[in-house]
Amino acid sequence: MYQLGRAFELMSVNQRFRKYFRGLCVRGHARDYWKDAYTAVLEEYIRPYTWSRIQEHRNNYRRYKSMYKEHLHRPTDTELKLDLQLLEDTLDVTSVLTAREQAKMEIAEEEPSMVRKVPTRKTWSFWSWFSSTGDETDGSSRESPVEGEEAEEELLIVGDRDRSWWSRMTAEERRRLFEGIGYERWGPGPEAELNHIGHKLNFTLANCTLSLINGDREILVATVTHFLSSLETRPGAKAYKVSARTESVVIEGASLENDLVPIITA
Repeated sequence: MYQLGRAFELMSVNQRFRKYFRGLCVRGHARDYWKDAYTAVLEEYIRPYTWSRIQEHRNNYRRYKSMYKEHLHRPTDTELKLDLQLLEDTLDVTSVLTAREQAKMEIAEEEPSMVRKVPTRKTWSFWSWFSSTGDETDGSSRESPVEGEEAEEELLIVGDRDRSWWSRMTAEERRRLFEGIGYERWGPGPEAELNHIGHKLNFTLANCTLSLINGDREILVATVTHFLSSLETRPGAKAYKVSARTESVVIEGASLENDLVPIITA
């Protein structure tokens, strides 16, 4: 059992530091192994506490919190979800959860109408039952709250599913409803009609690579990463909007030594 526990412990340590080792054979590469170990210690224990890393982490944290607040307002925005996933790769789990809870608390202060407080119910696990005293044999005494103890509450952002049918209707649907029942006092202004989006189509391409091959050799390779495009139609203004963006575009060409060399990078 001790050897099994030791093996799992070494596996967890190896999983953390594996990315710093180049996978070379131990025999004849002792110098390289010591260099990789030095790099691992430097990257895990020293450089994360430098001012540049701390400042970068704080900027990513603030950006993620701001974008998550926008996500709570627009939960169906595909481009915003992809941007959140990219930022989550730069943060640890604790920072992501803390940023989300802080964003919910800020929304609760700025827009109380969007937030509901839901009481959380205590769940009894095996450990809580085992650690309880012998006096708590009655099941009813476990469920009753202790006098003077406040019940825990969880902040729940009200989304489209939890809102009423009236709040889920768009301005155009409300205008049609009032026209149908003969109520002409209320109606959206001309600016709202011009800015009304009839349809929105999103196209996402995570990664795409095109290769031009001559025989068994690649002579030209084009790579596009995280390509996003959208098409919006505005019936009131009789116009449409097309937008596109990409994270990176790399075009590589073969040199005289048949090695791929970057030609265009954007």
